Amino acid sequence: MIIKSIEIENFLSYYGKHELIFDEGPTIIIGQNNTGKSKLFDAFNWVLYDKAFNTEQEMWYETKDWQDGLFNRKAKLESKVGDSISTSVSLIFYDEEENKYLLVREYEIKNKNNNWECQGRSNLYLTISEAVTNNTIDYFDEEAIEKIKGIFPTNLSKYFLFQGESISQIMNLSSRSAFNNALRDLSRIEVFEKAKIYTNKAYKKIKKEFDYKEDSDKALQEKKVLLSKNIDNIKDNIEAIKVESETLVKERETAKDIFDKKDNEIKKYEECNLILKDIEILEKQLRDKNEHRLSEVENQKKYIFDGWMYAGSKEIFENFLSFYKKNKKEKRIPEPIRQDFIREMLADEACKVCGSPAPSGSAQYKQIKSQLNDKSLDEEIEIINNLSYVADSALNKINGISEEITEYHTRVNKINDSINKIKSQLRIKEEELRTVIPKDISTDELKVKDFTDIQTTRDRLKNEIEKFNNKILTCKIKIENKEKELEEKEKEYDGLVAKSSNEKERARVMLAGKVNEIMSAFYDKFFDKLINEIQSNANNYFTKMTEMSKAISGNVKVDSELNEIYTIDENGNRMYNINQANKVSLQISFVAAVLSVSNNFWETYFPFIADAPISALGGNNKITAINTMIEIFSQSIIILKDDAVTGDQDSIKKDLTRKLIHSNKKIKNAYELVMDGDSLENQHTKIIKIK
Repeated sequence: MIIKSIEIENFLSYYGKHELIFDEGPTIIIGQNNTGKSKLFDAFNWVLYDKAFNTEQEMWYETKDWQDGLFNRKAKLESKVGDSISTSVSLIFYDEEENKYLLVREYEIKNKNNNWECQGRSNLYLTISEAVTNNTIDYFDEEAIEKIKGIFPTNLSKYFLFQGESISQIMNLSSRSAFNNALRDLSRIEVFEKAKIYTNKAYKKIKKEFDYKEDSDKALQEKKVLLSKNIDNIKDNIEAIKVESETLVKERETAKDIFDKKDNEIKKYEECNLILKDIEILEKQLRDKNEHRLSEVENQKKYIFDGWMYAGSKEIFENFLSFYKKNKKEKRIPEPIRQDFIREMLADEACKVCGSPAPSGSAQYKQIKSQLNDKSLDEEIEIINNLSYVADSALNKINGISEEITEYHTRVNKINDSINKIKSQLRIKEEELRTVIPKDISTDELKVKDFTDIQTTRDRLKNEIEKFNNKILTCKIKIENKEKELEEKEKEYDGLVAKSSNEKERARVMLAGKVNEIMSAFYDKFFDKLINEIQSNANNYFTKMTEMSKAISGNVKVDSELNEIYTIDENGNRMYNINQANKVSLQISFVAAVLSVSNNFWETYFPFIADAPISALGGNNKITAINTMIEIFSQSIIILKDDAVTGDQDSIKKDLTRKLIHSNKKIKNAYELVMDGDSLENQHTKIIKIK
């Protein structure tokens, strides 16, 4: 199957109609928190299965539970009393024979004085256009639902509609889990399972009849009946141990669920604390930038004010300097001659200008003395010269005001840009905090929260889970021992059957036993082959996804006995200290393996639609994971959190995911989701095509 497009109208955060186009290969969709990423994922789930995830309740709800809650707030706000509004999601997809499918789910409500009259259920329409004949076939509601179940099996939905945040649901391999149901759907193993049950019942019936058929050899008859009862007792013991094992598995899964909740609670608090630390750092940066801006204003205030005071006198200063320079050039303003300097030369009887002696009474002495003048203009000339310096300095200052103001504004604008970026980062972090902070705790309470009790409970549960694993392993060993004992007793019984004088019944029971043995062995081999194939594929994908990770990754183990998936080291020992990045890689590898095996059995390819599959990864690990998903799936629609800072062009340019989008030729379509609207009621998702 290849999905070609999805059209969304008035669904959750999507106001009006929006269409996203897809092709074979990968499509990447990025967005910050609360921009509609998960709502897009919900749209796929809703159109296929009539379910969407309620973030506040943290539960999947059907349309009848959502009612008007499925509709975009803005669409409801703009409707008038008496108006009907509808929400719909449409999918267009093609199968391997190029048959076209149009699937539409619609739901309508009516405005009754701002109370909403809701339909009981959504409506589903499916139109199939055959590639060869061009005939179209229409299916409605129940018929359409059954048809879609055949195309997109419900038990496989958690694999091709992959929600990274709820991975634990599909990593659970207990007997009643989605995994075993998925195995049945993807492999048709139930055919062999039914055959095994049927042949076993037939053998039991024939054997019972044979057991109580009197044999001419009385000793052989007594031994046959006794051995048969012994075999039945062993089988009963095996069944009892299996029941005990299943009970232990259920108890372990209950403990696991509680452990996961406690673990997620701690991780949530830890995530909150990390965000709080980021907020503290950003708030300090904001304070520093505000202080820097205030300092810049204070430093420039006096300078600019002084310059402004002289700004209106520019023409006066220019006229004075012009007048001064002209008269100076024409020597109307002589250089000042200092009288105290002349008196000093007369007293020293020496000319300090040329350095020659000037004895009293000499011509040089008389020349120096002639410069003495009680009416000297030295002071006035000096004042005029000083005025020229002042005027020149003032004019330079006036001329530099414009440039200084420009530089000042440049500096302040740069600071303001930094402040705005920090504010934007703060808003993002505060929004992140709102999405992860528990509803029953405030930010202040979070800062002083003591996790000791939660951690103690989590550690206790971890120990309990390990004890359950050991008990389950003990049951497994008991079953193996009992099965060996059973095998020996059955061989012994077969020996008695061969000696029986009831030839017809003897042949009948031997044939039934052989058929039962072959069918059981066939089922077991088929199941083992299925598990091994999933394990082998998962390990190949996991190796690719972790090749850039420095931490030891190990090999994937799909343990159908312990009902778990984990990694083992080179000696076959279970690895407990696998890092978070490798955990995510293991999860995606397992999902990919299930789908790849499904492709082999169905001879069709499911699209891989993933919401936040690698949120725990960063940097090169994230890019490696994306590249591996691109290689694994014939079509992938990968919805990711945007790592770039909103509005920061440098951050956007350096973003590794965006670089991958633009450089990888296999990625033909990419979109960015942003939240538009100036109020909560008006907020809606805007889709920007970036490739």
